[in-house]
Amino acid sequence: MKRLVLIFFITILSSHNIWSQGVISLSGKVEDASSKRPLGFASIHLSGSTTSIVTNTDGMFVFKVPAEATGDTVIISYLGYKSRKIAVSDFEEREMNINSQANHNKASRCFFNSQDGSFKDKIEL
Repeated sequence: MKRLVLIFFITILSSHNIWSQGVISLSGKVEDASSKRPLGFASIHLSGSTTSIVTNTDGMFVFKVPAEATGDTVIISYLGYKSRKIAVSDFEEREMNINSQANHNKASRCFFNSQDGSFKDKIEL
């Protein structure tokens, strides 16, 4: 019985190592380029896939991507900031600080509509 339990635990531990070999862990911090303020809840997406995460309130993230993704690109976006594209290979097993620049595009008009059509308004900026 003891031998059976030992074999079971060895099997579990060795299978964990097999599964974890196919994953790369990317980590870093997303912050404003000028003020260095962390950008919490920034979106981080692996191009060509449906894999994505968001940063925590301190702008920090750990993004686990498949090992086959070394030639892919990570896209970092945050409302009001320019999107950044960084190659997975640029992370190089280290934490990366990602500085995002504010996007100062200004809209000239805004339109507001209700779903039932009872309210319509236009604001010139």
